[in-house]
Amino acid sequence: MLEIGGDIYQREVDRLTRYPEQIPRSWQRGEPLFRFVAPDGATVNSQGEPLGCLTMIRQGNYAAWSLTLTRRIRHDRRLPASVDEISPAHLPHMAAYMRELGRIFGWPE
Repeated sequence: MLEIGGDIYQREVDRLTRYPEQIPRSWQRGEPLFRFVAPDGATVNSQGEPLGCLTMIRQGNYAAWSLTLTRRIRHDRRLPASVDEISPAHLPHMAAYMRELGRIFGWPE
């Protein structure tokens, strides 16, 4: 049985692990594990590149808020490169990224 509780990211990991068919819809909506890697409301970084979520950045067509984050995400082979590749096994790693990004950008938990 999955535990109820934890932070918003753990609750999403638990939910999507239980209902993996909901991953594409959650990704499309930009729900917690699939937020853009930027401060809220930002759509482009300082270089004018369009921003994306972890999978969009990993694929190579979008960027993160900073060049350092963009490079780190693009080279992290533990991240899927498309929504079609996302499996429950990826979710804990994505949640760890989102917690770190939340601290960087001051997102509420």
